[in-house]
Amino acid sequence: MKPQQHHPQTICLLVDQLGGGGAERAAAWLSQYWAAQGMQVQWVLMQNVVSYPHAGEVFNLGLFKSAKPTILNRLYLLWKLRQFFAAHSFDVIVDFRVKLRPIVEFYLTHFVFKGTYICTVHSAMTPLYFPPFFNRKQSFYPKNTHFVAVHQTIADVLKKQHGVKATVIPNPVNAPQLAVWANESIPDYGNYWLAVGRLDANKQFDQLIRHFNSSTLPQRGTKLLLIGDGPASDELQALIQSLNTTNIVLLGLKDNPYPYMKKALGLVLCSQHEGLPTVILESLSIGRPVVSFDCPTGPAQLIQHQHNGLLIPNQDWQALIQALEQLTQDPAQLEAMAEQTVQSVQPYELSQVGGEWGRILNSKF
Repeated sequence: MKPQQHHPQTICLLVDQLGGGGAERAAAWLSQYWAAQGMQVQWVLMQNVVSYPHAGEVFNLGLFKSAKPTILNRLYLLWKLRQFFAAHSFDVIVDFRVKLRPIVEFYLTHFVFKGTYICTVHSAMTPLYFPPFFNRKQSFYPKNTHFVAVHQTIADVLKKQHGVKATVIPNPVNAPQLAVWANESIPDYGNYWLAVGRLDANKQFDQLIRHFNSSTLPQRGTKLLLIGDGPASDELQALIQSLNTTNIVLLGLKDNPYPYMKKALGLVLCSQHEGLPTVILESLSIGRPVVSFDCPTGPAQLIQHQHNGLLIPNQDWQALIQALEQLTQDPAQLEAMAEQTVQSVQPYELSQVGGEWGRILNSKF
């Protein structure tokens, strides 16, 4: 007689914030899936940002942060976090954060977190998860840590560089829900290309702005809209003003960027590196093609060249702008690709990815 199989009932999701990023969006989708499966979902947030729809209760550590964190405040936050986990028991803890403070993270994983611990890796830049002087799993993470990578290339790097065996599970997308949100009314911006993401050096929106402004697109009345927030926000706004153009618009952070995706000619991705870009999945699921650098990792997995978008040689800005110019002047080609977008992301539907997560959670519990 086979022993009775048990399933996890309580799950804790660790995120830096509940908004603004692809990893956080993936976590929010999964929280709704797990709650629908009957699991009790608990969130722990490090920053006081809550904008994504989600399921479960939230412990917002960001509410206890002082405006200018001091050593005493940081110690207080650690105490609050330890107090929280001492008072709660979770079957599974899934961590969606990067590890930028190695000593603090070592303390948390070894002395605070209780239960099965799963570290998700969303970037090919694995030092974000393995600080240089904690290069191997055995010296940084507890022995019972399990790893989930969003891309096979990331899993291969984890194995080669850090001695880690990771299960590959991609980010999910909830296409039916996005279709509803995409119908919200927005101002008419005419013809435009859209870029969405955190405003930081990795996204390279400053270079996109400069190259777009130097192209023929503004002369043809085609705009570039940018959605996002981050440390480069003021710098990018100043750059746009210095160019004295009305054809490049920084819209800032939008709780609902999907109507802008739906009405765009397409999405532009020009990052230095990615993991498995949720924003590409979202644009394709709404029916808009993507023009993207073939950067590590993710775009090549999601974009079928000349089928649902265009893959541009990595960091070839001239080729990127030429592709935007070509598609803007050839709406027939653009719409032919648009017709292939929705079906191309079916393997990433929330029900499919949630099922993959279910198998790993049941096997580890």
